[in-house]
Amino acid sequence: MMKLKHWVFFLMTVSLLGIVSCKKNNDTTGTPNPPVSPPVVDTAGPLKSAAVFPIGIAIEYALFKNNAAYRNTVLREADQVTFGYQMKHGAIVKDDGSFDYSTADELLNLSNASGLEVYGHTLVWHSNQNGNYLRSLLISNGSTSSTNLLPSGEFEAGTGTTGTGSSLFTGWNLLIGGTAAGSYAAVTGNNS
Repeated sequence: MMKLKHWVFFLMTVSLLGIVSCKKNNDTTGTPNPPVSPPVVDTAGPLKSAAVFPIGIAIEYALFKNNAAYRNTVLREADQVTFGYQMKHGAIVKDDGSFDYSTADELLNLSNASGLEVYGHTLVWHSNQNGNYLRSLLISNGSTSSTNLLPSGEFEAGTGTTGTGSSLFTGWNLLIGGTAAGSYAAVTGNNS
């Protein structure tokens, strides 16, 4: 009989908690938070006036120089420009290895005269290389001999532990200087 009383008490408590927990809250004394309004963005004006930081655009020489609509769009929308191609290897290095900055200089002058700041651009890139010049460094172009700019070294010759230059490894140069340090050790076996 005692166990039955405990079960009845338990079921009544669970039922009461279930009823109380399902009661709708009619408390209207507090005011709900109003929804957050999205910020107003003026899309009618130029992009550079909508930002608190400089807006930059990559530009192309021929379009900026010769196409008024392109140039006016850049001037209206941007504070800064960077050159899309004119500072890359293929645009500057000629087939004989000489440098020609005339196009880059002209685009720089056009940009500055238009009141645009010029943001620098990479001089080394994974594409847009002057392949004719680079290949000329590797092949003799029909002649019987050419200067090898990077002679092959020999790991099996030389001490590999002391000395510099060819006494370290025959045909290799030690190019560590300043505060840089390097260490080398020859390991016997495996032709090394």
